[in-house]
Amino acid sequence: MRYCDKCGAGKVANENKTECVPCGLGMQRPGYRSRCEKCPLGRYAVFEAVAYCLECPSGKVPSEDHAYCVQCPQNTFSTGGVQTCTPCAEEARAKRGSNVCYKCDPGKQFAPKGHGCHSCSPGQERPHTQDTCTACKPGYVSR
Repeated sequence: MRYCDKCGAGKVANENKTECVPCGLGMQRPGYRSRCEKCPLGRYAVFEAVAYCLECPSGKVPSEDHAYCVQCPQNTFSTGGVQTCTPCAEEARAKRGSNVCYKCDPGKQFAPKGHGCHSCSPGQERPHTQDTCTACKPGYVSR
């Protein structure tokens, strides 16, 4: 006697309905669905045959095929579980793979590597309209 078995989560029946085959990378099949579906926005599946896709962590978003997560480019950020990186506001910066943007106060400039701000050297200033410290104008000083 023949009987039909339901394919387990992460797998679907082949065309002939003779065997269960895994859903591909970037795909999921929860047990209650009958077909594989692309991972939802902000999620990825790095393995085949998954029931549910995982959420990309902060500072990353899913690749185009949802098979892995990629770091947000410089001066953008993500809080995790989102589809696209968000640009930093004007006058704010972020290093690659950040989950937040930083803004330096006047008189400080962005650190060359990583997060944070550094004070301008004596004889320099950083107005809020510039990214880096510059020499004081003739007749002006900073200490």
